[in-house]
Amino acid sequence: MRDDAISVSLGLEGFTVLGTIEADDRVEVFIELKPAAGVCPGCGGLSTCVHERTDVRVRDIAVHDKRTYLLWRKRRLRCEQSECGRSTFSEEHPEIPPRARTTRRFRRHLARRAKRGAVSHVASEEHTSWWLVWRSVTEAVELRPADASVVHRLGIDEASFRRGLRFHTAFVDLDRRRLLDLVPERSKHSATGSSKGSITPR
Repeated sequence: MRDDAISVSLGLEGFTVLGTIEADDRVEVFIELKPAAGVCPGCGGLSTCVHERTDVRVRDIAVHDKRTYLLWRKRRLRCEQSECGRSTFSEEHPEIPPRARTTRRFRRHLARRAKRGAVSHVASEEHTSWWLVWRSVTEAVELRPADASVVHRLGIDEASFRRGLRFHTAFVDLDRRRLLDLVPERSKHSATGSSKGSITPR
């Protein structure tokens, strides 16, 4: 057994931990889904025929207060239905959407932290990007128009939807976890002008 190997409880249903490695600044957990038939998204047929395996690296919640990455040995299955137009497909897990590089629970963790602090501060402490923290917040809040007549705790942050370009000011109801408004620029006028008469902190 390697000296840097550790034991962890993953807490993700369906996965098996193959091994773990702890370095000075991170933990890597090698995982795979327990053998089971996959469902072809093209025809709905079941398949256990493995076409190939690929390694997917995904950021997860911290282990031992260190950045943690899941290295998923992901199966690509071959559809066994001759009439199906889709020859292969990848196995999936609800906690790790297709092409995602972070787990849903890690993004939920970022959103919870951002309710209590600035997005930029959370990004720095979690060693991740401002963009990921902000995207996690927008996933967590309800984006439909909210009743902003009474707000007990108002969160104000900056957002840019083009890297390094024009910024906006975002107003979030921290208790109801709703995006209240998004206005151009990030100046003092943007903050006071948007909230005047429409948002009443109590």
